[in-house]
Amino acid sequence: MFSQQDTGSTNSLLNKLKLLIPRKPLHAAIFLELLIVLSIGGSSYAVLSVTDKMTLKPKPEKASIAKQEEPLLPTLSPTNPPAGGPPVTPKATISIPAATPTSVPTPIPTVNPTSEWLTFTGTKYSYSIKYQPNWGTTDRGILEPSIPTYIVFNPPNASSSARAVVVYVTTRTYQEQLALGSANGSGVTIAGIAGTQQELRDSNGIETTRIILPSSAWLYVLEGKKSNIATFNQMLQTFKVLK
Repeated sequence: MFSQQDTGSTNSLLNKLKLLIPRKPLHAAIFLELLIVLSIGGSSYAVLSVTDKMTLKPKPEKASIAKQEEPLLPTLSPTNPPAGGPPVTPKATISIPAATPTSVPTPIPTVNPTSEWLTFTGTKYSYSIKYQPNWGTTDRGILEPSIPTYIVFNPPNASSSARAVVVYVTTRTYQEQLALGSANGSGVTIAGIAGTQQELRDSNGIETTRIILPSSAWLYVLEGKKSNIATFNQMLQTFKVLK
């Protein structure tokens, strides 16, 4: 549709063009055709112009939207319950490792190898010592003036002169007894007494271990042949000084 302003402009234009119409019929016909074409073109342009004004809309400017940080959600806890609700206790996930069964080893009872052994007691000289049940014991009495008691322990079927293990008491001093050995020896403690251990070899090549223990009353000497050293060491562990 045309507005009144557009229509008035067109009529004014037509009135001006009438003055320009040729008086000759042929020329007038051609002129009218051109006029009609121009009128239609002008009207179309007016329509398009109006239509463009009606259809075109200003493009919205791109607004710069600042990035908003997401609000932190409140942590639900017994002291911060949701609005209008009871306190909420957050569920905690607890990872419990699977228990691995531990096998407890059965304690092995300690067996005392000398628990069934026999005990020899030198009452006069205040000592005791254990020996194997199948072994024999012989009291040789006074071996010499400085040795008032001399006890011999032998395994079964040993000769009468054998001295597998010997325990005796001497009236010599500690230093005198040490001097009888070919070596000074090394320190040893038996039955709570600090003494000396000597390694000896006789003229026949027989090796003997000698233990010298000085007590307050007596000087004890214990000897064991190398061939019976295992039994001798066990017997040493059973030696006691009686009170």
